[in-house]
Amino acid sequence: MEVRIKLKSSNSIPSTFSYTVLSLACVISVSIAYRTHPIVYARLVHEDQWGEYATSGMYGLAVIVLAILVGTGGTKLQKLSWSLIGIVAFFIAGEEISWGQRILNFDTPHILLKYNIQEEITLHNLLEQSSIKQAMRIILVYILPIWLLFSLVIDAKFPAQKVKLLESGIPLVASKLFPVFLLPAYYFGFQPMLKYDEFGELFSALAVSLWAFDQLRAYGSARTSQVIFFTKKLLSFSSVILLSLVVSQFHWSYGKGFHNEFAGRLNRLAEKEYMVNGHYEQAEKVFEYLYQNSEYLRDYSHLNYATVLQALGKDSEAKIILVHAIANLGAKLESNPNSRNYRLYGSTSKLLGREDKAREAFSRALELDKSKLVSSGNGKRASLLFSIAKNYKMLGETELAVKYALKSHQKQPTRRQSFILKWIEMCKLDQIPSSWLM
Repeated sequence: MEVRIKLKSSNSIPSTFSYTVLSLACVISVSIAYRTHPIVYARLVHEDQWGEYATSGMYGLAVIVLAILVGTGGTKLQKLSWSLIGIVAFFIAGEEISWGQRILNFDTPHILLKYNIQEEITLHNLLEQSSIKQAMRIILVYILPIWLLFSLVIDAKFPAQKVKLLESGIPLVASKLFPVFLLPAYYFGFQPMLKYDEFGELFSALAVSLWAFDQLRAYGSARTSQVIFFTKKLLSFSSVILLSLVVSQFHWSYGKGFHNEFAGRLNRLAEKEYMVNGHYEQAEKVFEYLYQNSEYLRDYSHLNYATVLQALGKDSEAKIILVHAIANLGAKLESNPNSRNYRLYGSTSKLLGREDKAREAFSRALELDKSKLVSSGNGKRASLLFSIAKNYKMLGETELAVKYALKSHQKQPTRRQSFILKWIEMCKLDQIPSSWLM
């Protein structure tokens, strides 16, 4: 009877209202960051940044709370259930940050380098990312709402059976937590933002950790007032957020190659997500940030920035950037006449309307790569074949581009093959990002 009374009071209207407000605040905050603060958005969705560390931290917090529960309250079956959920949460927390690899800067074992997509100490990156996203989509969009509905029906219509199910270790969800648990289903189901999967993971961690605290409130041996318990919970989440910021800043200051990695991610965010989806104003803000912090620029950044400016009707600004870039590229070609530099020069010339110059540069890149292919060893043939595919695509020869990309695919390491197939798919659709052609 005591458990039943606690569970009923825990689903009070004020509690439900509070969690509903929290969920709405999360959705609104993400939307504001996406539309008006793309750099903040980038820090929420990319590796080694706030969102990733917060996700890992909240799963870690759930592990601690569940461990306390196992040691202080509940039936044997409940302890078993909490232990299993804690083990899964611990695994996800570790996988999310590659088990601390990038923080501590230790190398990936050779056996994983061949098969791991990101060359990290993680198990989930041994699988195709599309398969993982599809599995998460099924769990969060279909199975989770069904489980929430089941929990609601049991809570409303079968109170006696509810107590038995809970004591048997069945992890029912209190109805007050539904708004938070629906957040990952919302992001994976409706995909309202770029990088929706990262927010799905972040809010899944939030939901699981809040559920763990709810279990602790109902079954923990410590008897504290609701105010004191809320204060402890607030301090726990505040500590996770603060630790996420501190670790991110530590990695920022001392992490091996961190600035280089974040620069690549910012360029990809602007190019492959904002630009591809026609969100040019957000892309422009990212490029403005890149140009203000020149260490983040890539040799192809000017191409994308000029494309964005042209799409926004700022042709004169785009021309200034392109003229400056082509002068620098001309100097680079004199000192280092490789195929990538010729492709960059040709792409810049094309944006300036110099079609003859562009075709001449692409043809020269193709000649260089084919001459190298004749005398190259097996170790370099894959990259040369792929470079030739890029040259043909630049020249408008899509069939030949696909042909050489397929030849390259056969010689690529396992972890690289999925990217080549994606490149071929985008090539056929004429939707290849500029960076993928350099």
